Amino acid sequence: MRLDFKPSSRRKPSLRQKATSWMALVLFVASGSVLAFTPTAAQISQFQSLPKAQQEALAKQYGVDVSTLTGGGGSSATTAIQQAPVLEPAAPASTKTNVANTNGGQVSANGLSSFGYDVFSGNGLGLTVVDNLPVPLDYQMGPGDVISVQTFGKTNQNLSLTIDRDGSINLPDIGPVAVSGQTFTQLRKQLNDIIKRKTIGVDVSVTMGAMRTMQVFIAGEAVQPGAYNVNGLTTITQALIASGGVKQTGSLRHIQLLRKGKVVSEFDLYDLLIKGDTSKDIRLSSGDTLFIPVRDSRVSIEGEVVRPALYEIKGETNTAQLLALAGGATPSAYLSRVGVRRTSAQGLEQFTLDLSTKSGRDFVLKNGDEVTFVGGVYVAEKCHCRAW
Repeated sequence: MRLDFKPSSRRKPSLRQKATSWMALVLFVASGSVLAFTPTAAQISQFQSLPKAQQEALAKQYGVDVSTLTGGGGSSATTAIQQAPVLEPAAPASTKTNVANTNGGQVSANGLSSFGYDVFSGNGLGLTVVDNLPVPLDYQMGPGDVISVQTFGKTNQNLSLTIDRDGSINLPDIGPVAVSGQTFTQLRKQLNDIIKRKTIGVDVSVTMGAMRTMQVFIAGEAVQPGAYNVNGLTTITQALIASGGVKQTGSLRHIQLLRKGKVVSEFDLYDLLIKGDTSKDIRLSSGDTLFIPVRDSRVSIEGEVVRPALYEIKGETNTAQLLALAGGATPSAYLSRVGVRRTSAQGLEQFTLDLSTKSGRDFVLKNGDEVTFVGGVYVAEKCHCRAW
């Protein structure tokens, strides 16, 4: 659709006529019509020929941003109007918000976010099979792995051998050799010994070819649960990254690795995030299920601590252990007046702890407790005394 601004007579249109014509254009664009419309260069020039004061007055009267029509901000008016979104093929705003909030660090009423959930936030990337990674010596061989065997000396051969379903490889002139379940170091030594014993005068080099592709399952409170194709080096944390992380309702401290229906390992993500301990971040095997249960207990800690947040507690947790999770107290924290707010079936309870004593440090926390560390200056003001 095109709006024609040619005057009906041969007289040059007045400024008022120009303004009226251009405001018709403005109202058409602002009305949200889905018809494609691009003003011509002559029409743009016509509006820009108006005095600046009149442009601003008309824009203010009709609620239009004058910079959009005059090309303000370093782009032309034509470009500004053409870039307006029309029938954008995207999810509704409410859907985007819900997806982001499932994993982006839930915020409590007192402004604290949940610790650990934002580590994998928005990273549902899937896993790509990579064949050129260095292979650890403790890598466990299995069906689908490819082994490269090179012999040189009396005879020269380059062999690419795949471990078949029964866990063996077929060496020419030697026959099948069972290798499944061995580490890469054990396999390399076994093949060296067999080939050198059967063929005199040769040296052997055994390297890893392509790694097997296997399927694992991620279930429970994952952002994107389902079946994933991974390689033999994939660990628990890498699988979590592939699934987009853990929902706010999921546990970070009781992630279970199930193999043939039995729990073979329980992974505490806090060990990795707080201590850097990856000893339980083990590799997955074909058919494994990574299960994320629902979180059961959480407490908050705020005030004069290094890392105030909402923390998931595991088993019986006291105030000293919670303080360690939060990175410790700041130098200005007043440890003799630590407040604990608890809501239970009996109502609201308030405790004041002295963490300089053993009984204060050993105070056992319960789900939903709110722990507050105040500063020495704050306490001094409340007591109307001077802090030294």
